[in-house]
This record gives sequence, structure tokens and C-alpha cells, in this order.
Amino acid sequence: MHVLTRLWFVLAGGDSDELDELARALGSRPLAALACAAEPSCRTVCAAVLARAGPSTTDTPLEESADLGAGGQRTLTELARLARDHADREVLAVAPRAALESALRCAIGLDLQGDLPVKLRPGALFAFDWPTGQDPATRPLLLGVDLDWLPAWTRGRQHARFPGGPGAAGTARA
Repeated sequence: MHVLTRLWFVLAGGDSDELDELARALGSRPLAALACAAEPSCRTVCAAVLARAGPSTTDTPLEESADLGAGGQRTLTELARLARDHADREVLAVAPRAALESALRCAIGLDLQGDLPVKLRPGALFAFDWPTGQDPATRPLLLGVDLDWLPAWTRGRQHARFPGGPGAAGTARA
């Protein structure tokens, strides 16, 4: 079993009205960390979230990372570090397209090259449950793409390496 970290991922860009709505929604979450790629558009989103932060997020550190915006394995290593450092918490990551593509490929199980089956729109919100364990075979869980709502998160959730059993989707067992 692996402890999970909820990773809210915002693709840098988008219009100001959408950014304002997104910042208001994420600012109300008890975020353990805000991480952004070292780019002005990423800093803008994090600043907007911090400006609307509720009492549980006002002391949240802003972490700027060149690795987060690099794409490929460097981004995946940085996301894994964020998940490990903030295990069983919620984290916001804001980065450019290359970083999000890497995270999606990892979650879906695609090579780091080739086309994605998902349309990427600037300002879009994605949700992952990122494992904090050291098992390289464990992939993050992609919960939502281009969300206009925030899926519920409860602390203490764990992810089995081989999910299933009673109550799992696709089973007739009670």
C-alpha cells in the first residue's frame, strides 16, 4: 500500500476570469505546498491562489522549481519529491505544457514521447493522486482532466498496488 498525495495541477495560462475562479476554489483548500515552474505565467497563478487563500493555506510555502517546468523525467522526479515531502496532503503544482504532458503520460502509462489522447487547454485543472512510495511500478492515478469542480479528498487514503476486491468497480461482489 502507498500513501497518496492529492496533486492539483494547473496548466499555465488561461484568461483572467477563469484564473480568478480557479484561484478562489483552490485557495479554499488546505494546501500543504504550492509549487510552480520558474516562469512568470506559473508565478501569476500561484500568486492568485495565495491572494485568495483561506486560513488553512495562508502559511503555505511557495516552492519555485526549474525541474518542474523541464518536462520528461526531471518533472516526474520533482512531482515525486513533492508528493513524498507532503505525503497525505494536498499540493498545487503550476507548470507549462511539457510538465503536464509528462505527468499525464506517467499516469496513463504511455511512453514519454508520442501523442496524448487528452486535449490540453491553458488554465485547465487536472487532479492526480500521486503515490509517495519508492516502488517504481506504482503509477499516479489520474482523477480528472480539465475539471470545473474539485473531487473530494480525504486524508489517510492509500493505494493498493493491485486495486480490486469487494466494492471495486467492475465486480459483482458486495
